[in-house]
Amino acid sequence: MNYKFLVDSNDNMLYIVLLIILAITTFIVLIVYFFVSRKNENHKDKYNFAKNTIRVITINYKTGAVKYFDKNNISAQHECTFSQFLEFYSVEDGVRIEKWLEELFYSKKDVSDYLEADTIVDDEKRTYFSFLQVKQIDKKRRILHLEKCIMKNMDIKQFDNSKDKKRITTTNIDQMFTIENLKDKNKGSFLYVSIRNTKLQDDDDDKVDSMLFTSIKNIIIPYLKSNCSIADYSQSAFTIFYPGISKRRNLLRMMQGISKTIARYLEINSYVEKYTYAISGCILNSELSSYKKLVRVTRSISPLAFNHPNHFMIYDENIVSDNDVTTSYESEFNSLIEKKDFKIFFQPIVDITKGSLLAYSSTIVCNNTIFGGDIQELKEYAYKMGKNKELFSLFNKRILARYKNENNSKVKLIYNVSVLEKDFIAKSFSHVNNLETENIILAFNEIELSEWLQDEAEIVETLENLKEHGFALSLVISRKESLLTSEIMQLFDYFIIDRELTRACSKLGRSILIVHAIIEELKNYQKDIIAYDLDTTNSLYLLTKMGINLVSSNLISQSDEMILPIDTKRLEKVMSTVKGKN
Repeated sequence: MNYKFLVDSNDNMLYIVLLIILAITTFIVLIVYFFVSRKNENHKDKYNFAKNTIRVITINYKTGAVKYFDKNNISAQHECTFSQFLEFYSVEDGVRIEKWLEELFYSKKDVSDYLEADTIVDDEKRTYFSFLQVKQIDKKRRILHLEKCIMKNMDIKQFDNSKDKKRITTTNIDQMFTIENLKDKNKGSFLYVSIRNTKLQDDDDDKVDSMLFTSIKNIIIPYLKSNCSIADYSQSAFTIFYPGISKRRNLLRMMQGISKTIARYLEINSYVEKYTYAISGCILNSELSSYKKLVRVTRSISPLAFNHPNHFMIYDENIVSDNDVTTSYESEFNSLIEKKDFKIFFQPIVDITKGSLLAYSSTIVCNNTIFGGDIQELKEYAYKMGKNKELFSLFNKRILARYKNENNSKVKLIYNVSVLEKDFIAKSFSHVNNLETENIILAFNEIELSEWLQDEAEIVETLENLKEHGFALSLVISRKESLLTSEIMQLFDYFIIDRELTRACSKLGRSILIVHAIIEELKNYQKDIIAYDLDTTNSLYLLTKMGINLVSSNLISQSDEMILPIDTKRLEKVMSTVKGKN
């Protein structure tokens, strides 16, 4: 017997078995790895796809049941308990959310309709900023409909000052003025990003969803490297200062990326039909080194950017300058003058404590134009063209004709004027027969006064000249910081708290304290204070508690092209409700 052959055969067989076992093990490992990695990739792909989408959530507070789905995948609905829902958040924020919901359902006070919270993503072992927005609430049935957006780009670690000293600066509009103090103030770029509701064709801040506005600011963060500053200009527009870009081609590349990102976000969340956007930018130079000028320049081309296929446009002083404006603007302006395509609306200013009528405020509206309904922008354009007197006369005739013919009770008229019209205001009014200038309250905008008349002596001279002609003067205030000196403030007979501030009174929180602080400061001048657009009984109540009695409100009387008498029943009802709160 050949023992050597048997030994070799056994060794070969053992070798083959080992190879088979190794192959099977390797195959199993590869299969497991494939499925695990596929699962992770699927999760990553799904998360990346959904990172800028909206999640719709329905909470039944009575039963503790929660249903949710993503807007881009309505068919895939999920259910969980309220306790499981809170586990998606940090412990601290889970407590805040529960308290917030209790206040929404049970509190009689106004509660904020949105909440910011940190969402935990277990698969990534990271925490991201998220935004919860109330869309509908049924207090009787205790059912709440929310929309939630996870701000994937906003890792909370990114905003830790101690770890990231070169983080992006999110600031307010007043702090943005520090641009002027930078050493290299003539190097860099500036962007003005505006969101518009396409249904309204105007820049009405109230109509831009707060979650959409926050989300758009968030999704562009990857394009904003260190040392950038971003600030809200309004509730529908924000500005970005980018010191690292000083060449046109680089700015175009960044604007193109931002535009595509915003367009994708609007498409994913089915906002394309409702909202549109514009990105207007410019390269800083010696003439464009202040925040005021940068905003004015970029806003001036924003209407053109809205109509541009790519939704962005760069200001070019060789094309759009003080002396050479675009053909689009010129044709639009001439058409407005020729067709008189504008409307004048009047709304009463009422003493809410006495029920008496002080005045009618007048507002000019020019919708569906390249100027986007911005009357100040229209007036600035007319000033550049040397046609501001013509434009003022056109508006003046329409407003005063209606005021004289329909104002039987001889109440006052609040007439909004621009500093650019200062040289011919008095003369234009003097040509109107039987018009008592003491019944005309000229309203100047605080921001415009500070921008165009930086010399205090020139402002004083302008205001005193109008007062000598018998006009009463009012100052429209829309910012929390005073821009004028106390000497100038004393020249006004009235102060008007604009809608940008009064809308804060419909919510609780720090905003109301800001409005209260402004009012307390204005009281020191011992002038009458008027508040515009108070459209909830709660805001009317809060303002009367702060000492403001003169108000305009749609609850009392809607603005109209006619000067209509006040509906006494509606006024008495509102007065009774406000007094009842007291």
